Amino acid sequence: MRSWLERFDRVLTRGQLLGGVKRLLVAVSGGPDSMALLHLFLQWQRAFGKTGKLEILAGHVHHGIRGEEADRDAAFVAQEAQVLGVKLLRGAVKVRTEARRRKLSLESAARELRYEVLGQWACEHEIHAVAVAHHLDDQAETVILRAARGTGLRGLAGMPVARPLSDGARVRLIRPLLKWRRSELVTFLHEIGGSCLVDSTNQDPTIPRNLVRHTIIPLLESGAHPGAVEALARLAEHARRASEDLALLGMRALREALVSEDNGSCVLSVEKLRIWPRSVLHEVLKLVVAKLHGPHLGFRVSREVQQWILSEPTILESSCNLGRCLDSSSFLGLELRYGFLRAERIPGSSPVPLPGTELELPVPGSTEWGGWEIRAVETSKAETLPLDVGTIRERVDAALVQSRGRLTVRSRRLGERFRPLGAPGAMKLKEFFREARVRPVARDRVPVVDSGGEIVWVVGHRIADGFRVTERTDRVLVLDATRKHEGGG
Repeated sequence: MRSWLERFDRVLTRGQLLGGVKRLLVAVSGGPDSMALLHLFLQWQRAFGKTGKLEILAGHVHHGIRGEEADRDAAFVAQEAQVLGVKLLRGAVKVRTEARRRKLSLESAARELRYEVLGQWACEHEIHAVAVAHHLDDQAETVILRAARGTGLRGLAGMPVARPLSDGARVRLIRPLLKWRRSELVTFLHEIGGSCLVDSTNQDPTIPRNLVRHTIIPLLESGAHPGAVEALARLAEHARRASEDLALLGMRALREALVSEDNGSCVLSVEKLRIWPRSVLHEVLKLVVAKLHGPHLGFRVSREVQQWILSEPTILESSCNLGRCLDSSSFLGLELRYGFLRAERIPGSSPVPLPGTELELPVPGSTEWGGWEIRAVETSKAETLPLDVGTIRERVDAALVQSRGRLTVRSRRLGERFRPLGAPGAMKLKEFFREARVRPVARDRVPVVDSGGEIVWVVGHRIADGFRVTERTDRVLVLDATRKHEGGG
């Protein structure tokens, strides 16, 4: 027993996972992983004299998607918490309802809702850290799934041991078991006589993670690659270290190349940048974007900017003295001029309206939304209207649009789907933004023209295929969008 707790203590101490934490919430589903984590924390607390210095709570979220089995889990966790003398926070969410509303899979909706509840509890109960039971096998599965999607170096790093519970949150999410195998946790529970339950959905082969867990990894382990789980976890660790090293080199390169900076721009020496490889230059660009946007650290470097700066040979290595690249989705402008690279925040990046805000778009008429002016006017199919410089225009079938309901401008809705013009079928708006290389933090700033709850136009990108102008179209609705240039960002 002591060896288990000493190992757990080394993880907590070396990783400084509980620094400044006085109240900890352990997320408990009732399964072997989370029950082992709860027991480890409680026994570690007693063995290492932490009783009274750290308050440990348990939290259980009832997802309501497994009927009586889910009720059984909730009752089991409540009983175990009472026996162990742990305060239990309980919550229930309607995963099926929210999955339909957000247009997510049950697994994705359950994960989103679970973290939302954990965040709510953290605020209500002044919790400083939330512990979850992800382990070494989970890490290996994550690396495989991300690699299959074509992730970069940072994605190959898998799940971090600690991170903010949500963007900008002070509450930490910690994973003390990332070095432990699933089988070890089961053994630990057996040795201490602990109880647990098994979630039947973990056997569902239609869930990608289960396919990796029950098919791909066993094939690797039993075939030519025994020890594949540990190897994949080592790969994640190597990727994390390489990613961190690149970030440090990027900071050094930026520091050496920086000539001047002010509130909305910075100037870099091309000569100083040329000595660095493209991987480091990419880090420099990310740091520049973060510097110009202040707290908006979620902005990423767009594909357009990457191609302009980092294509082979890079523009920094060429004899070109003049050039300019604008990326409106991240509000970034780059200008190459006689040995200097100037990066500036594009004026007009005004705050987006509060989530859920919908502004009516009259026809004919206009509305202003998040630094954009959106205009609508109905014309005949043959009529051509003058187009101002800097204006984005789309034409849609007026009758189809008006048959759905009133026209509004809003931000995206979580989980919604639409069929982009020319696409073979509908897709999640989140996936569309990902393919269009729109950074997550910038997605709420993209106006969406809506009619009766259906997306008509993702401004600056594409209209919905179902509203396109066809041979049967009689009247056309012309939609114009112009980014306003007053104000700062």
